[in-house]
Amino acid sequence: MKYLLLFNFLFSNLAVSSELYNDLIITYKTEFRVNKSNNHKKTELMKLFINPKGSLFIDNKLLLFAQLSKKKLSPQEKVKEKAMIGATYFKFYLIKDYTENSTTFIEEHLNRQYNAYRKPSLSPENWTINSDKDSTIAGLQAFKAECLFGGRNWTAWFTPEIPVSDGPYKFSGLPGLILKLESADGDYAFHISGIERQVPAGAIPVIPDYQVIDESRFKEIKQVMLDNPFAQLQSRGGTIEGNITVDDKVMTQDEFALYLKKARMDAVQLEKE
Repeated sequence: MKYLLLFNFLFSNLAVSSELYNDLIITYKTEFRVNKSNNHKKTELMKLFINPKGSLFIDNKLLLFAQLSKKKLSPQEKVKEKAMIGATYFKFYLIKDYTENSTTFIEEHLNRQYNAYRKPSLSPENWTINSDKDSTIAGLQAFKAECLFGGRNWTAWFTPEIPVSDGPYKFSGLPGLILKLESADGDYAFHISGIERQVPAGAIPVIPDYQVIDESRFKEIKQVMLDNPFAQLQSRGGTIEGNITVDDKVMTQDEFALYLKKARMDAVQLEKE
């Protein structure tokens, strides 16, 4: 009964005051284990752009690359800027539509084509809220909740003080913004590191044109790219000639393809297959 009363109270508060939070940019510090074969962890910044109709979740480096494309720079200057930004680890765009209660996952595949699949967003039924566990995060009152998603158990801390039912990656369905999210296995953690309540002009990236396809077809195309690490390059008309050097080791193209396939298979994914 205590849990139900808290749950109903928080969601009623969400419905009344969410229009006060029309435009926000939330920055999450994302820490994750890179490979299954070791415990090395990497940290990236990711941004959640929120408006009254929905949100966009994107890797900050992908965002910087999008902004770079708008700058009038020489080819040499662009190469230098790209090197300063560094390689993008998360290369997807993720859109949540609040009206349709849907989540769209967008990614570049072959022939410079962006494909997407769409699924219902996480709902309150996916979560268990612990009414006895509240704390303060970034100066905001936060409540603890748990769910099973993507083959992992997750713990989230959300705040009804920002009454937007959203959070990092595909996570939503709670009566307030998710401030912290951690997987029980320690592979992934998202911690809020910034809140901007005024969105600067031109800050929101332009989403590439994409087509929505079945999730099964989406995964088939991904598998083609896993089986042939050169598939994306070849689909753009690119070629690789001669041997390839990685960390001072010279490899044939076949050896390099095997090296890339092993690296991808060893990567710790956000959602377990």
